[in-house]
Amino acid sequence: MSITTSPNVVLSLLICLSMTMPSLAKKVEQATLDPHIAHLFPAGGQQGTTVSVMVSGQNLSNIKTIRITGKDITAKLLEHVTDASLRVTVKLGPTAKPGMHDFRVLAEDGISNRFRFFVDQYPEVTEKKPNAKTKSTMDLDLSQAQRLATLPVVVNGRIFGADRDLFSFDAHAGQVLVFDVQARAILPFVADAVPGWFQACITLYDSNGRVVVYADDNNFEPDPRLIHTFKVDGRYTVEIRDALYRGRADWVYRLRIGEIPTLTHVFPLGISRNEQQTFELNGVHLPTYKMSINDSGDPEKLKNLSVTDDQGHVSNSLPILVNDAPSVLETEPNNGNNQAQFIQWPVCIDGRIDKPGDMDFFALDVKKNNQKLLFNVYARRLNSPMDSFIDIINSKGKWLKGNDDQVDAALPMLTHHADSRLLSTLRKGRYIFRIRETQGKGGAAYAYRLVVSEPQQDFALRLMPINRSIMPGGTAELTAQVIRAPGFTAPVELTFGNLPQGITVRGGRIPKGQNIVRMTLTAPMTLEGSLISPTLTGTATLGKQTITRIAQPAQEVMQAFIYKHRPITQELLLAITPRQYYSLTLENPQLPLLEIPAGGQVQVTFNIQREGKTTRPIRLVGYNPPRGINIRPGIIKPNDTQGTVTIIANKVAKPGFEQNIIIHGEMKQGKKHRIDIPAPAISIIVIPADSK
Repeated sequence: MSITTSPNVVLSLLICLSMTMPSLAKKVEQATLDPHIAHLFPAGGQQGTTVSVMVSGQNLSNIKTIRITGKDITAKLLEHVTDASLRVTVKLGPTAKPGMHDFRVLAEDGISNRFRFFVDQYPEVTEKKPNAKTKSTMDLDLSQAQRLATLPVVVNGRIFGADRDLFSFDAHAGQVLVFDVQARAILPFVADAVPGWFQACITLYDSNGRVVVYADDNNFEPDPRLIHTFKVDGRYTVEIRDALYRGRADWVYRLRIGEIPTLTHVFPLGISRNEQQTFELNGVHLPTYKMSINDSGDPEKLKNLSVTDDQGHVSNSLPILVNDAPSVLETEPNNGNNQAQFIQWPVCIDGRIDKPGDMDFFALDVKKNNQKLLFNVYARRLNSPMDSFIDIINSKGKWLKGNDDQVDAALPMLTHHADSRLLSTLRKGRYIFRIRETQGKGGAAYAYRLVVSEPQQDFALRLMPINRSIMPGGTAELTAQVIRAPGFTAPVELTFGNLPQGITVRGGRIPKGQNIVRMTLTAPMTLEGSLISPTLTGTATLGKQTITRIAQPAQEVMQAFIYKHRPITQELLLAITPRQYYSLTLENPQLPLLEIPAGGQVQVTFNIQREGKTTRPIRLVGYNPPRGINIRPGIIKPNDTQGTVTIIANKVAKPGFEQNIIIHGEMKQGKKHRIDIPAPAISIIVIPADSK
């Protein structure tokens, strides 16, 4: 259920690179009465401490509890400051896991969005303003810099307006310090700003105010990192600001400074399942620069690699890929067709573009015609700065096919999808394939893992949104997304787990070749409790092979007015809320898959159960029907208990098209609002016009 505001104004937006529009964000956020978190400050804390956190957002006056994922972490509501702010305490036990956790607030009738909360191992301080005296964007007075007496430390701050925050510290000759910023990591996507996040940058100054070094990213990642070796003893100042001199209340950052164990890159970038692999570790303040592991986990999965020093401090983690196919190392010289390294596929090739201009050539044999082979480069997805390009060349030296970039929907946090992927159907014979760096760069960090195999029948699964409300007798709408491996088109059957007895699921199937399906959960009238955290399993059957994957919850967010992304979260929650307004059910609760001839139509009847004195008419509508499908609305009059909608498959509807239709009831409340409540899903399939 939601309460929405009917749009009556058309906005014309002129977007320029440096602008932000918080007023637009406010209008969007007020479109729902569910609680909403705009930002937390601070956005984290140290293990073994209790942190006072200010929660800012909308519709926070009815918040009852705070929920944070992870063991040994508890939170308590201290004060309702206003409808837009709360004060809470977060107790981080000594075993609270370092890293990111989901933070949400819960009201009696709804759940907020997820915000990111970070646990660290180092002492923390909060910025104290004023800590910068700026004469202009080109002239900076360092005298008001906030003093950091000891390192390591985590600084919590915010950038308002054209704010520039300064922090001073002492360093000695030969000391290596890490300056690591979490800004986009805290708020990955901003709907009403370009480029769509807080683009932090950091500058290091010496005691005379001269710039020592500057960073506005970490390779391709927007959050900057500096690793600097100091040449002389002295007092230094680090500045953090937005690269475009913007700022706003939700641009929160955490700046880690100190001799912190930090991985910069590893080699190789993966491991074959059940094989021993030794990794070369690169970085600073590491307890070891080699690590051997044997992984027996699921293939085609990302695994995080990190190290822990003698004091128990955990480094950042870098991803590696686990595969079933055997691994081989690229061997130089392999810089031309006549030097191509011969490989037997399926195989995972671990290589590097050792220097600018380097290219790696490989050869393989295809032993039958119409052989499908997938060449899949993992580099940027595994934290390598490499921007790859892959080409296929036949035995006569003729170029056949190439690919530069391929978007991987499973990794929405990437800001530049730069990995190559090529699916090709080849005739019998010998082929050369070449991998290169499109920008002409190279070096020890420019590693890749190239997987050559037949297309694998596999998929990943997402479940959205991460917060919904459901009342006894009511219905909640959820969306499942399947992310298909190249060549995988099979239908996926969906099964929920961890649901109370009596909840029924409709529409739990993603049809062949489709990627998105909307489905519903309908609760019994006797539903009890306060929260449900359901799980979703997807199963595909291909002959005798069964593939099962667990869905990861994902929260759909907008970037820069237009782009939508689905970052993964740690849990999905349904809040059980008191009955109010009305609920809709199917007249036939066992309604089967409806067959609609192209050019034909079917009618579906719904029952309504009103709550209290709710007597207004209810309009039955279908939002955004798929192409080829029209929905003729119905009306349930004040004294009626039923209403009917008509679902029409027009003449362009393609026979075999299968989809779920979800009808919503709309009841006006005042002049500007309406109560919107979904009904159980209807599954339809279009059949040829002459079938009935």
